[in-house]
Amino acid sequence: MTAIIRKDCPQLLAWKGENNVSGAEAVLRIIARILRNEDEAGGLVIGDLIISLLRRAGDSVVPVLPDLLRAMLSCITKAKTATFLQVWIAFTST
Repeated sequence: MTAIIRKDCPQLLAWKGENNVSGAEAVLRIIARILRNEDEAGGLVIGDLIISLLRRAGDSVVPVLPDLLRAMLSCITKAKTATFLQVWIAFTST
């Protein structure tokens, strides 16, 4: 997913799926699913995807930012390992 965002973000954002779901919403659903997973390892690798999306999508992600932030905060509050929290702190400071 990160490679798709890096290579052709405008096409992903222009995509419309079933029920008129936008590309940004589809990516957000994938991110939220990974963040909801009990295994913290999934959250460790998702940071690059989120950063790529925010850098390349610009204002296109504004409508989904509240949901993205909620998913991230939910994940952080459930974190059990210090390593996971350190990665998120580093992510948010970039």
